[in-house]
Amino acid sequence: MVDLCPRHSATPLTLTETNRVRRVDRTWTFGVALLGALILAQTANAVVYTYESTTTGAIPNVGSDGACLTGGLVRTFSVPESFTVATIALGINLSHNERGDVRAVLVAPNGTSNAVFLTQSGDTDNNYDVLISTNSDPTPPPVDDNSTDPTGEPYYARLVNFGGANFYAGNASGTWTLHVCDRDANATSGTFNRAKLVLNDASAAPQICASTVTYEWGDNGNNNAFSSIAVDDVTLTLATLRDLTGDGSNAGGRTNFTTRTGVFGAEAGYYLMQFDGDDVGDTETVLLESTWTFDPPVRYETWRHLDIDNGNWEDYVRVTAFNAGGQRVPYQIVPGTAHQQAGDMLESDVGNIVDTDPAGNAAYIFLEPVATLVVEYMMGNDFTNPAQQRIGIGNPTFCAYDYGDAPTSYGSALSDGPRHTLGNRLLYLGANPPDGEADGQPSAAASFDDINTVGGVDDEDGVASFPACSGGSYTVPVNATNNSGADGFLVGYMDWNRDGDFLDAGERSTTVTVATGTSGVNQNVTWAAVPSNCGGTSTTYARFRFTTSQTRAESPIDGATLRAPDGEVEDYEIPSGTLPVTISHVASSIGRGELEVRWTTATESANAGFRVWGVTGAGGYRLLGRVPSKRPDGFLPQRYGLSSPATDLAAIAIEDVSLFGESRLHGPFTLGREIGSEPEVEWIDWSRIRNEAGLAPAAARVPGGAATIARRPGPAPAPPPTGGDGRTADVARLRVYDQGVQRVTFEALAAAGIDLSGILPEHLAIANGRVGVPRYVEAPGGIFGPGGFIEFYARPQTTLASPYDVFVLSLDSRKVVPAPTLAVLGGPPDETEQIDEHHDDLAYSPSSPTGDPWYDAGLLAWGGAASITRSFDLPGLSTGIVDLSIDLW
Repeated sequence: MVDLCPRHSATPLTLTETNRVRRVDRTWTFGVALLGALILAQTANAVVYTYESTTTGAIPNVGSDGACLTGGLVRTFSVPESFTVATIALGINLSHNERGDVRAVLVAPNGTSNAVFLTQSGDTDNNYDVLISTNSDPTPPPVDDNSTDPTGEPYYARLVNFGGANFYAGNASGTWTLHVCDRDANATSGTFNRAKLVLNDASAAPQICASTVTYEWGDNGNNNAFSSIAVDDVTLTLATLRDLTGDGSNAGGRTNFTTRTGVFGAEAGYYLMQFDGDDVGDTETVLLESTWTFDPPVRYETWRHLDIDNGNWEDYVRVTAFNAGGQRVPYQIVPGTAHQQAGDMLESDVGNIVDTDPAGNAAYIFLEPVATLVVEYMMGNDFTNPAQQRIGIGNPTFCAYDYGDAPTSYGSALSDGPRHTLGNRLLYLGANPPDGEADGQPSAAASFDDINTVGGVDDEDGVASFPACSGGSYTVPVNATNNSGADGFLVGYMDWNRDGDFLDAGERSTTVTVATGTSGVNQNVTWAAVPSNCGGTSTTYARFRFTTSQTRAESPIDGATLRAPDGEVEDYEIPSGTLPVTISHVASSIGRGELEVRWTTATESANAGFRVWGVTGAGGYRLLGRVPSKRPDGFLPQRYGLSSPATDLAAIAIEDVSLFGESRLHGPFTLGREIGSEPEVEWIDWSRIRNEAGLAPAAARVPGGAATIARRPGPAPAPPPTGGDGRTADVARLRVYDQGVQRVTFEALAAAGIDLSGILPEHLAIANGRVGVPRYVEAPGGIFGPGGFIEFYARPQTTLASPYDVFVLSLDSRKVVPAPTLAVLGGPPDETEQIDEHHDDLAYSPSSPTGDPWYDAGLLAWGGAASITRSFDLPGLSTGIVDLSIDLW
């Protein structure tokens, strides 16, 4: 045979990392640009925390200001969160016939810092229902507005400016104390009804959604009432509506409390809240309220209000959210450019904003799971006769679940995969709690959940590595944290038979119970009985589920109405080439003051070598030595030994180390005992198998009688024989490895013992099987001879078992397909490029980092440098200077 390589080809240099648990990055982008633009455009962000005291009490009369701190009514606010206070607001609702008699002092958690929010004055009006803050209103609203405050809902609806409200900038955590007293013994008395403490932190809500779900109000139609909708297995419900004073307005062709499809706040589609206050006697009593629920509770809920502005009116908006336990949920408020913030209230002092301008839009981003959300829409207290006014609720976005990312057949999407409610993320795998997704993210490498991160943090980190598997039982260490207050259940799934699911017998592990209070502890997830070929030679996948629901943990997928109440699911690709190092025999003995250790491997795959450890009676490990692998990839037994002067040991252990840095410890094995047995090799009679199966090498497809062109000289052949039909026989077989233009020279043929001198070019044919292929013949003087060559374009059909194809050179003029110029074959006659590939397939590796398991030679550096040398005869296509480049792979 002559090995031919293409004249025009290119082989890219590829760097590949293989056999790792973590995967190569990819990119997945989600459409959240509108919200992102809104957030980035603002600088006055604040996280809002609210605390309320609703225990009523009589306001005592005291004789001095100082006595208010010792003899006044005391109400406290307990703040469990730890953050630095940025701003402070205090809402107070009390009944009093001469409210100017009342003094209210707020004391910070340090017990010394305080501020007087209400002081004795000559205000003889009745009652207070105010929200006191450092308000940035161009005309700061005073505490005395010359009118009686209502004490019913909506609470704290009158805004009051107090320049000293932000009196404390320390840590918020602790007990805040409110002292309320009556400073004037004038036979009037009062009652404390309720108070609210609003603290703002200058930080931002942490992002926990890698992607979000959005509900479009416009999908409900125009001027239509809304009741409930399921959005990717989250049910959004309008629970209640309230119009406190009956001022809800169906004006301007718009119906209050309906969805709209038009543009408002520069956005298409919204939910409308609208009233007409022309006949309102007291604007502080007007309230439109909508209450919304989410089942299950959602994370990173982003609630948006559109067109909060003023004109002959003033929009006041407050949002309050609660978790499933009824506790308030803090949120980051992102005001529009037209807004002022007073505690937890947003207002606008900018005039009427046109519907196509987003300046009146604001976003509320919640830090914890939201089960219920209440919107209060009020009339500003600056106006006595407001006109028609309205706001919109923008399209809400959120995430609710953690999904899998194994390939589609395993069930990873919303429609057929596992889903874990995010909740408070107190139960999770690895160091990082799960981020949320809009849907499952199936991918061939089970990596989309890993690489679509929040803040660059990979939440798929429960498994550090997968040990090699040699049959019997199999255990994977999985890191878990459980602070949920209940036991968690951890279950693993492994596709042992690689059929694309986790549903077969033996593919589910035993259930591991993880007690509450566990933090970052490895749990051994074990499959009691696995196939003997569990290591496999092709890619497979694993899944781990961790939740307080044992039923959901013990199922690899969830049905249409099922979901885990908490926890996390993690999927992993286990790449091909992870066949184990199988140690079949271990023996050790002590004699003449030395420890002798011997062991035999039955198979090795990607094995660099071994570390041998001595185990003391106390259980400590001491390295005795390192032994390189004799055959990193092999299916024949290999025998190893190590001598050590250490004789004070109770046992030994053997650790195999892979070429990719992974390792597995075998043992410990008690000294003086022989474990296992030497493997018996059964030889395979390949010739018998070929004969029985009818297998033949690729060259057998060529008609018999053709000479073989080799890389060594041979005897000069006799003139080519002629068949009985007058057809000249085939004269040479040409072995082709790579696609491209091939060249065979007169000299190469002659060196192989094939003399075609004096043959006319029109008799030289190239065929693949029995089909002729176009060829170009260079024949100096019109006769094939020295300096002549034949070129043809080949597209070889190869396999991993037969990496070349065979073409036939013959003198059969009926198979001649002429190509008159080199240009027909892909290149101009004055330019020639030759790629000469040398890939002797001398060894086979199931752990090859490429798709081709065949290679020339192995090179193992163990404790020092290693090298290999190869010499190649390059083809001489030019007598002048040539450019040479070398690719090594």
